[in-house]
Amino acid sequence: MNYFRVLRTVGTLVVLVSLTMLVPLVMAWGYGETAALTAFGIATTVGVVVGGLAFLAGRRGLQQEARYRDALAVVGLAWVFCAAVGCLPYILTDTIPGFISAYFETMSGFTTTGASVMERVEYKPNGDLVPHSILFWRCLTQWLGGIGIVVLFVAVLPAMGPSRLLFHMEVPGVGEKSFFGKIRDTAAILWLIYLSLTVLAALSLKVAGMTWFDSVCHSLTTTSTGGFSTHTESLAYFESSAIRIVTTVFMLLAGVNFMLYFMAARGALRRVHKNPELRLYVVVIFVVTAIVTSDLLWRGAFSEFPAALEAATFQVATLGTSTGFASENFDLWPATSKMLLLFLMFSGACAGSTSGGLKLYRILVVFKYSLRAVHQHIRPKGVETVRMGDGVLSPETLRSVTAMVMIFMLMFFGGAFVLSLMGMQLTEAFTASLSALGNVGPGLGEIGPTGNYANVPDGGKLLLAWLMLVGRLEVFTALSLLTVTLWRD
Repeated sequence: MNYFRVLRTVGTLVVLVSLTMLVPLVMAWGYGETAALTAFGIATTVGVVVGGLAFLAGRRGLQQEARYRDALAVVGLAWVFCAAVGCLPYILTDTIPGFISAYFETMSGFTTTGASVMERVEYKPNGDLVPHSILFWRCLTQWLGGIGIVVLFVAVLPAMGPSRLLFHMEVPGVGEKSFFGKIRDTAAILWLIYLSLTVLAALSLKVAGMTWFDSVCHSLTTTSTGGFSTHTESLAYFESSAIRIVTTVFMLLAGVNFMLYFMAARGALRRVHKNPELRLYVVVIFVVTAIVTSDLLWRGAFSEFPAALEAATFQVATLGTSTGFASENFDLWPATSKMLLLFLMFSGACAGSTSGGLKLYRILVVFKYSLRAVHQHIRPKGVETVRMGDGVLSPETLRSVTAMVMIFMLMFFGGAFVLSLMGMQLTEAFTASLSALGNVGPGLGEIGPTGNYANVPDGGKLLLAWLMLVGRLEVFTALSLLTVTLWRD
C-alpha cells in the first residue's frame, strides 16, 4: 500500500469538496444569513487546511508506483472524510445538533440516499427555519455525489493505473472502445450530460411553477436521484401536477445509463434500442405503474383514474430510480402496491446512471445465469453461455455479479437484524436497511415518506451511514476498507 499517495489524493479530494462550500457561502452573504456565512467560512477553511496538509504530507508517495489497492483505498476513504468536512455547516449553524446526526445527513447527501434527520426542512419569508444556504448545501451534496463515483474514477484518479478498471466495474457494459478516448474525455462527456440534464430540469421546474431557488435545488436532487427537498412535505408541498410530471420525467431520464445518451448523440440509435437493460427498465416502469394504478383503484385508495395514474407513476419513478421524493403517503397504500415499490427499492434503475439499488443490469445477469443453471441441470453435457446484448459474459463477470448480489442481500438482512437489536420495529428496521443500501431515502412506518430518521439511535445512524456508503460504492470497494489484505504491504 502506497500510504503517502493515498494520503495525497484523499487530501486533494477533501480540498475540492471544501471549495464547493464557497457557493453556499456566497449565497449566505446574499441572503444576509450571518450565522451560515460564518459556518461555511469556518468549514471551508478547516477542509482546505486539513486537506492541504494531507496533500503536502503525501508528496513522498509520488516516488512510488500507484497500485490497484491504492485506488480502492482512495475511493473509499474520500467519501468518509469528505462527509466529515461536509457536515460542519450543519453543526456550526445548529441546524443539526450533534456530530453523528450531522454526519448521517451529509453521508445521506453525498451518497444520494435522501434519508434525513431534520424534522422541519423549509424556509419562510417571515423567519427562516432553515437558512437558504444550508438547504442549498444539502441539495448540492447530492448533486456532487450523484456523479461523484464516476468522477472519482475517471477525473480524479487517471494517474492511478487501475482507474479505468474501477470505472468499468462501476458501470459494467458501457465501456465500448469506440466511444472512449482518453479517460478524461469520458469524464467530460459524463459531466456534460449530467450538467445538461440539470439545467434542463431547473428551467422546466421554473416554467412548471417553482421559484428559481426551489427549481435549482430540486433540479440538483432530481438529476442526482437524491430526493432532498426544500420543504418538509417534499413535492407534496407544491400541490402541482405540472411539477410532479416534470420531476417524474427527469427522474426517469436520470435512471438511464448516461453513456446511452452519448451513443444516441453519436447516431448509434440501433445500439441504444437494442440495449437489454434499457428495454428491461422501460418494461419494469410501465408494468409496475400499470399494476399499482389498478391496485389503487381496485382497493379504493383513489376513486379517479387520472389521480391514481399520476400518483402511481410518480412513486414508481421516485422509488424505481432511488430518488425518494414524496408526493403521497404510500405507507397507507394497499399491500400489493407497497410490495412492488419495495421491489423497486431493491432493483434500482440502470447501471451507469445516478440511481442506487442493485441495478437492473445485475438482476438481468443473475436471472440469465440462473436460467442457464436450470438448462444445464436438464442437459448436463450441454454447453450454455450467458449473453448480454451482442456479447457473451465471461465466467469472471458472472461470479462477480452473483457475489455482489449475494453480499447485498446478506448485508440487508444483517443490517435489519442489528437495527432490531437497537430497538427498531420490524418494519422500520427492514426498510431502513434496504433504503440505506439502495440509497433510496424513505422507508415505511416512522421513517416513511411523512417521517424521518431523527429517532433512530446514534448507533443505528452510524450503521445506516455505513450501509449508504456500501450501497453507493457498489459493495466491494467499501467492504475492502475492512480487510487486512488492503492495508498490508
